[in-house]
Amino acid sequence: MTRTKRKPAGIGTVGSCQAKYFHPKKEVMEALKEDYTKHTINNVLIIGKGMHRINNRELLAYECRLPDINKSITFVSRASSDPLGVLSIHWHLSPITQWWSSKDIGQFNCAPFRLNSVMSYSQFNAIDRAIRYTNHLPPTTFDDKFHDVRQMIDAFNDHYEENYTPSWLNCLDESMNTWLNNHQDCQVDA
Repeated sequence: MTRTKRKPAGIGTVGSCQAKYFHPKKEVMEALKEDYTKHTINNVLIIGKGMHRINNRELLAYECRLPDINKSITFVSRASSDPLGVLSIHWHLSPITQWWSSKDIGQFNCAPFRLNSVMSYSQFNAIDRAIRYTNHLPPTTFDDKFHDVRQMIDAFNDHYEENYTPSWLNCLDESMNTWLNNHQDCQVDA
């Protein structure tokens, strides 16, 4: 049995929303039929939030997208201190197999494109299992959670120390050093 819980909504949340005020435009009213009179809308995606002036009061409002008709609507929260109530939210990472799915790409199918034309899923799996980021043996005296990537992180930090020259612009992206003419051949004093 699935339990329905009310949780505060954040940007990117998908679920059913309840609002204090909701005055949709005509095309939204036609698409939602009687739902808008109950101030409850199903399957919305929250795309923003902020304070809106309604009836001479500043109220917390959420900008939501309706996936069925691809229109945006604004919900005003019940009170300025209450977050929008979103029912039956669940967060999950999409399975990696969606990158090889034969289904059409949709708003809620998490892979933005398919990798079928690049390589097969079994080939990807074989490569993924074979990749190693270190050639050092794991420590025997303790469990090092970062053992698999520690050598790669050290190499990155060493390379960064050799190639990065701080100057008037703090550039954290090494590829920008050449563009800013701040690489080792042409150093700029801070």
